[in-house]
Amino acid sequence: MNTTTTYNDGQGHRDRAAFAVLISADGAVTAFTGTSIPKLVAVTGREYVKNGKWSNTTYSLTLAEGVRLIKGTAGFASGLLSDGVASSTGLACENWADLAAAMGADLASVDAWLRSADARSARTLDERAAALAAL
Repeated sequence: MNTTTTYNDGQGHRDRAAFAVLISADGAVTAFTGTSIPKLVAVTGREYVKNGKWSNTTYSLTLAEGVRLIKGTAGFASGLLSDGVASSTGLACENWADLAAAMGADLASVDAWLRSADARSARTLDERAAALAAL
C-alpha cells in the first residue's frame, strides 16, 4: 500500500539545512530533491511560500510501497546531518554503523548520500572511526 505524507524544505533556526531521504525496500538511500522519482515517490502537490531567507516549499508526497521517508533538519547544536537523522529517528548516530541502522539502510548507500549531502558530517564520522581504530 502506498503511503502519503508531506515534506517542508524550510531551513531550521540557526540556518540548519532541511533534508529528506528516501529509503527503498532494498536499503538504498536517495535524496529527495523536489521532483518525482520513478519507483520511489510521486510529488502530488507543492505549495511555495515566498518569505526571503525563510522561503520554503511544502510537498505532498506519495511513497511507493516499501519506501520510507526520513526528513528533518541538521542537528541543532552541531549543524550535522547525522545528528539531524538521530533527532528524526530517535536513535543514536554516533558512527557509520549507527547511522545506517537508524536509517534502516545499506551502509555503502548511507556513506555515499552523506558524503554528497554534508561533507562535514562525513568527516566527523570518519574522525570518530579513526579515533576508535587507534585504540
